Amino acid sequence: MKKLVLTGAAGRLGSYLREPLTKLCDELVSTDLAGDIGKTYPGERYV
Repeated sequence: MKKLVLTGAAGRLGSYLREPLTKLCDELVSTDLAGDIGKTYPGERYV
């Protein structure tokens, strides 16, 4: 996959899935209403 968008990235499930998802796509775009999701992983962008 080229690009994957993950909504709810700061939540419990989103936090668990973010790192493994970066290995399945070229770019993971994480988004959430929360102001911060913590550490971003290589290949991940937070908007």
